[in-house]
Amino acid sequence: MDTITSKESFLKDQFKKYYLVHTLPEVRALQRRELAVIPFGGKMTRHMGVKSHTALMEQLRRSAPAHVYHSAAMYANPAARTMEDKERIGTDLVFDLDADHIPGAALWTYERQLDRVKQQTIRLLEALEVDFGVPHQDLEVVFSGRRGYHVRALSKAHLSSTARREIAAAFTGAGLTLSGELIPLVVEKETLLRLPPAGGWAARARRNLEGFLQVLDGIGDTARIGALRTVPGIGEKGAKLIKSSNYSPGGIWTSSTAETRAWKALWKYAWESARVDIDAPVTADVHRLIRCPDSLHGKTGLRAAFLPPGALEYFDPLKDAVVFDDIPVTVITDHDVEFSLRGERFHLISGDEAELPMFAAVFALAGSGTPP
Repeated sequence: MDTITSKESFLKDQFKKYYLVHTLPEVRALQRRELAVIPFGGKMTRHMGVKSHTALMEQLRRSAPAHVYHSAAMYANPAARTMEDKERIGTDLVFDLDADHIPGAALWTYERQLDRVKQQTIRLLEALEVDFGVPHQDLEVVFSGRRGYHVRALSKAHLSSTARREIAAAFTGAGLTLSGELIPLVVEKETLLRLPPAGGWAARARRNLEGFLQVLDGIGDTARIGALRTVPGIGEKGAKLIKSSNYSPGGIWTSSTAETRAWKALWKYAWESARVDIDAPVTADVHRLIRCPDSLHGKTGLRAAFLPPGALEYFDPLKDAVVFDDIPVTVITDHDVEFSLRGERFHLISGDEAELPMFAAVFALAGSGTPP
């Protein structure tokens, strides 16, 4: 059994083995894009060009960097040292979703972070198709290799930075003037809670509400009440009063103060869930670098998996992005760390030797013995 004596040398060797037997998916117009790499233990080298996909793979197989990126932009002269001299032709519309951008996520487990970001990415893809008319085939999804996803809309390369900022704001809610308040209209002894006009944020909120009601209709009463009580502002009494038959595209019919209060709480939850926690500056930046699809992430050893949009729902990064085998190796980490990969739980004590399968050893050492 091998014992690891140099972390960086070990990781570089494993990354090189990966690139020797795997060919990354081709990036559209690669010869027009800037290339950047970060070697193990080194700093970023950028403003590079590459003539072909074959040339890129040859470079990765020689140098096996910790990280490899390409520009979202396409340039006339991608290897030029200044942005002005590069002469930008266009930039893919890029969205970056990461647990760092979700309030409170730092207190969650890694598994919960990954699941929450995946759900937000699915929400983003749906909105891009339904609300912005981006064709399904024009969307690309790449797992970041760590805690998030990158989404590219290939048909929007012509958009200005201003237009990109406006699109980002449509997902984050920055500058949103619509309050989402339900307007009551009393009709005899009942109240119609009128929904905001459909479109944009309100349309996403409606879809969220309708989806939640559909789920509730498919489960038993006990589970239904339990699910509703997880919504802030809804207690057991309110949960029993919410009936999906009272909802219509025109609004929600209620017959008591308690029922109105419960529906308002559920609508508020649906409204707030329309937010997608993207990194807005990334979307607005026409010169952004993004990780090459299927390359390895130097802080986890996980694959930045290229995914068809429809495959995202079934993608489990802690299984499907793991690329290394289970050959046992002995490692010593410099921090206590606990993590799960391929359905196995690992717990390492700082300074102690531990026998791990290769895929777990790479993950633990790539993160310097700390959770990602």
